[in-house]
Amino acid sequence: MKHVKIFNELPEGLLTTSINRLHGLLGGPSIFHIKGESSRTLFISTLLHGNETSGVLALNRFLRQYQDKKPPISLCIFYGNTLAAAQSARHLPSQGDWNRIWSPEELEDGMEKELATEVLEYASKLDLVANLDIHNNTGNNPPYGCINKIEPNFLKLAKLFDEKVIYFTEPHQVQSMAFAKFCPSMTIEAGLPGEQQGIDLILRFLQILMDCPQLSEIPNPNDVDLFHTVAKITLPENCKVDFDHSRRSFHEFSLRRDIEKLNFKDITPGVSFGYAKQPFVVTHYQGAEVFSKYFDFQDEEIKSASSFTLCMLTKDNYVIQNDCLGYIMEHIKKPQEFIRQRV
Repeated sequence: MKHVKIFNELPEGLLTTSINRLHGLLGGPSIFHIKGESSRTLFISTLLHGNETSGVLALNRFLRQYQDKKPPISLCIFYGNTLAAAQSARHLPSQGDWNRIWSPEELEDGMEKELATEVLEYASKLDLVANLDIHNNTGNNPPYGCINKIEPNFLKLAKLFDEKVIYFTEPHQVQSMAFAKFCPSMTIEAGLPGEQQGIDLILRFLQILMDCPQLSEIPNPNDVDLFHTVAKITLPENCKVDFDHSRRSFHEFSLRRDIEKLNFKDITPGVSFGYAKQPFVVTHYQGAEVFSKYFDFQDEEIKSASSFTLCMLTKDNYVIQNDCLGYIMEHIKKPQEFIRQRV
């Protein structure tokens, strides 16, 4: 392959090399294809964002047990943006977001389009049990799983990781969406980078899949705490934001100091989000602008106007400017009825 190196065994030093030195060891994006007792294969991606480290830290512990023996099923592990990881960056200024390149037919010609095409073509030829894309949040969120299809094996997969499951279809250019076309697929959101709780959950999850690789043998879940992301909250371009919750701020937005504590909380009408010179931009997943459905903006204060749940709220200014402030979710209480309404 032109942009991705393929290893059929783990390079010496991989499991002990610090994350910011992986690029020096590997030289770029790499796939480690470890043959197991079965040809059925679990595909795992990590470091699509170079500053999201929990996946690598969990894999270092997980893979040590297979240095001298075969795993029950084959493993195909993709280490993504090692160049950004060398600088502890989500991605470099010269790069795009590597979790927004997985609809390559929509990209301009270039390295990222070719890389995504190479990985997808390689993976599509494997007998895949499932696909896991491991990420961290930039804001203080609990660990949870994300799926792009409400189907039994997708729900089983996510439920094995955590009770909380988010269903989303936008952004559609993510890795889990691309893999969902040919196998059960999920995104793992393992809390903040390096948090032990998230690392331990990833490790426990991987071990469950090794012990019971056939998703068909797992009973259908009936108690999933299932959410649907319905809207994305962004700020107008080039707006400055602080978290002083002050009417006297010189910035366009002065949001509440504890905004990240609102993640996965049930918001009721009248909750203050802060002060601003203009409203948030709130975009429904189907494209409509829906600020007024969820928020009020009066006397330069933004308050909730209805009941909803939030996730991925962050105080990271880089992520806010280049991605979003967070997402609005709604509970899916009857998944099968929800599916019928969307057909």
